[in-house]
Amino acid sequence: MTAGRPGPAPVRAGTARRAFLATLACWFVFPFVQVQVAQDAVPYLVAGEVAHDRPDLVYAAIGGDLFTLEPEFAARYCALSPAGTDCERFNVAYVSTPLALGPSWLLARLGADAGALVFRLGAVACLAGGMLALWSRLAHRRRRAPAMLALSALLLTPSVMAPVSLGQTSPLVFLTICLGAAAATPRRRAGTSLAWVLAGATKLYPFALGALAARHGRWRFLGWALSWTGLLLAGALALGPPELFGEFLRSTDELSGVNVTNPYNGSLGALGALVWPATATAGPAARIFLGVRVVLLAALGIWRFRRASLDAQWAAAALGLLAVTPFVWSHYLWAVFGAVAVVVAERADLDDRRLAVVPVTAALLVPIAIPNARGWSMPIPQALLLVAALVAVAVLVEPAARPAEPDLLPSAP
Repeated sequence: MTAGRPGPAPVRAGTARRAFLATLACWFVFPFVQVQVAQDAVPYLVAGEVAHDRPDLVYAAIGGDLFTLEPEFAARYCALSPAGTDCERFNVAYVSTPLALGPSWLLARLGADAGALVFRLGAVACLAGGMLALWSRLAHRRRRAPAMLALSALLLTPSVMAPVSLGQTSPLVFLTICLGAAAATPRRRAGTSLAWVLAGATKLYPFALGALAARHGRWRFLGWALSWTGLLLAGALALGPPELFGEFLRSTDELSGVNVTNPYNGSLGALGALVWPATATAGPAARIFLGVRVVLLAALGIWRFRRASLDAQWAAAALGLLAVTPFVWSHYLWAVFGAVAVVVAERADLDDRRLAVVPVTAALLVPIAIPNARGWSMPIPQALLLVAALVAVAVLVEPAARPAEPDLLPSAP
């Protein structure tokens, strides 16, 4: 038997498995007990409503400010929010790509309450689905792995609150990190590529991961992804004009320049603006700082990840992209846990010491998740944790590729 890969865990792992699944089941209670506005879901519903008749209102941020909106968009946002919502405080712009407008239109047909609930349930489903994928990667690898995964799920529970409360789409990024791109069967390729395309449609930057799939010759995976993208593109063009893509780029550029200093933004750009104020606005200093980050990440990738497995590269690259994106909100840090766990799982010589990094990473998210769920800002710890995670995956990665084809559901011990 290969060193570091013992056979199935003993029967007592059944207790850990039940605890793991029970914790995931508890997460699905959260969408039904949230009473405040799903702040980040409502803009999708509004954009879905107005895309056909008023496409000029889709990208409604004025002057690059997320919270200063065109009056008609703001009024509709308020109308779709629960009674008593402080609209001046919670109104926020639609910032995703036009590819997300088709699904947004469909969810808007359900009505405000049902549409927001679907967003919240979708967030939980992505987080739980990612955890199930990690279980199938890790649970059979070491005797202590089931217990460590159950502990990780428990520790991550506070981190579920923010994305579910907001009706966020960032859990899609966590799901695509955990699924990877190395699936070998048509059904799995269809599912993993759909998760990736939806993540890209809502956040844009995950689309950059396609270069890795191409480098590894995953043409069938990319074929599925192209099909999903074509379907979303058809939906977008059925609702609004092609000029929406130009409006998206314009709006994104404005938002990137204005919101670096947002008190909830834990990006490295925001951290840099505290140390080097000249980078807080679009200009030469900001471009230099971005260029330095890109060069350092490229050098790190060549040095440590060039020969790693596709899924390890995929996870690490998804994390690395957060180092160059203009926004890193607290719920984006699920990518930290996902990337560390996948890089650990891709090691052929996995031992208990490396495995313990998984629940430790989950524990590090707790002191950030709880204050953020209460509305407190913690951008510096968020940025520092991102830096620490990048260092961790570089240390933990196995340079030589190891082929693997994980199951997607936990099996009985």
